[in-house]
Amino acid sequence: KGIIEYFNPGEEEIFGYKSYEVVGKNVSLLMPEPNRSAHDRYLDDFKLGKSSRDQSQPLEQLAIRKNGETFSAEISLNTIKIGDEIKITGVLRDITERKLKEAQIEKLAMTDSLTGLANRNQFNQRIEEMKNQAKRFKSIFCLMAIDLDKFKPVNDTYGHQIGDLVLQKVAEILTENCRETDTIARLGGDEFSIILHVAEDPKELNVLAERIIEKLSGRLIIENHSIQIGASIGISCYPNNTTDTNELQKMADQALYLAKNEGRHTYRHYQLETIKSQ
Repeated sequence: KGIIEYFNPGEEEIFGYKSYEVVGKNVSLLMPEPNRSAHDRYLDDFKLGKSSRDQSQPLEQLAIRKNGETFSAEISLNTIKIGDEIKITGVLRDITERKLKEAQIEKLAMTDSLTGLANRNQFNQRIEEMKNQAKRFKSIFCLMAIDLDKFKPVNDTYGHQIGDLVLQKVAEILTENCRETDTIARLGGDEFSIILHVAEDPKELNVLAERIIEKLSGRLIIENHSIQIGASIGISCYPNNTTDTNELQKMADQALYLAKNEGRHTYRHYQLETIKSQ
């Protein structure tokens, strides 16, 4: 029936309750919503033999302490029969620290360590998510491929340490000029890309492209050095140009090369006819 009959000292320490405060009460007391509401339904299914839960595998879910704080817990359940009664024993572990470490590892795997932007792993994941969303809602999203102009001379003249600071400044400028819903990624070296949701016409990105180019063309003061770089941008859109995400990235790159060939410090949208003529 889900009534707590025994609560050991380890659980008292984890939850902040004394044994006498919980014994005789429903174990859902230790669960936040929506698990709390679902618990009695689970017991009903269990009694009817309809439970699909594999008790041989530990279960991860949120638990709630006496002070209202929720935390991640791993629970191992075992069913025993005593006479005509069925009892369930549960061993619970507070895995907050483990989940924090897992989150840190995931962040490292998905984040560019130098700039804090998305890395290629996160970029690839996000572009597939945007594709699925665009298919479902018949919406548009675009890629901006951004390549810095005159970045190599910075490394050659001032060294890689200053070059790294320039890249961090570029990441800061891109973040300041984009929306929180946009995904900004550093794909390697001085190569950046932005995934952007578009309401109607891809041309609405022109203002953003012009602003980014203007901001990145200004003088950057890095460690008392006055440094001037610049940027070229290529834009491709889903589904207007293609519904293949790999092709979409190639098209953004082709538009970027076109912008570079036409004098740099500018942007170009992918257009098949224009690309073929190059």
